[in-house]
Amino acid sequence: MSAVMSIGTMTVVGMLAFGAVAAGGAAVTAQRMSAAADAAALAGADTAAGFASGEPCDAAAHVAAAHGATVADCGVVGTTVSVRVYAVFAGFDVSAAARAGVPATSSGGAQSGWSKPSDGEITSGFGPREAQCDDSGCASTVHQGVDFSAGCGAPIYAIRSGVVVSAAQSGGYGNQVRIDHGDGLVSGYAHIVDDGMLVAVGDTVITGQLIALEGDTGQSFGCHVHVSLERGGAFIDPMTVLG
Repeated sequence: MSAVMSIGTMTVVGMLAFGAVAAGGAAVTAQRMSAAADAAALAGADTAAGFASGEPCDAAAHVAAAHGATVADCGVVGTTVSVRVYAVFAGFDVSAAARAGVPATSSGGAQSGWSKPSDGEITSGFGPREAQCDDSGCASTVHQGVDFSAGCGAPIYAIRSGVVVSAAQSGGYGNQVRIDHGDGLVSGYAHIVDDGMLVAVGDTVITGQLIALEGDTGQSFGCHVHVSLERGGAFIDPMTVLG
């Protein structure tokens, strides 16, 4: 009898433990779906505004997939894109919905022909800075770009029209996209999330086009995008043109 009771107790404890793990996993999945819905809706809105070619709901589906989600419903009504995404966890559908307004095609304070690369705040400016270190090493104390942070999976936009010259893993920069704008100007977008590069070498992009999703790859201390700008091979402060 005691053996049976012991097995029964272990079974109940095991079931409770599984339930706790499942509940925790479902909560994490729900958070991921919420982020996926937000990013997908923004991507659809940017495409509807003409910042990227294609159909808004196709763009939303692409971004949702990069977050491990599937678009269940998507629609554009007036100036609003609505998206619902889902993923399956432990046999159940976990879903989230979001809406985003179609943005006006303005440069947001940047010089004519230029656009901000992120909706996030600047977290580190161009030039000298204090050393940032972790177990894998230290970042340079001479910052050859500007960091923006809007959150993991947030959209990254081309700051100017041009041609994609690289889209690959690049050492400490992690996953990076580089765009040649002509006149000796090349912009870079680093630390992109895995599977978050939405353009390929040879693609022509337009100002403000969605090109990637924010991540934490390479020598990074949290999700952000490191934006660099080169003129004739020398790094310059991107804010001289971004305002």
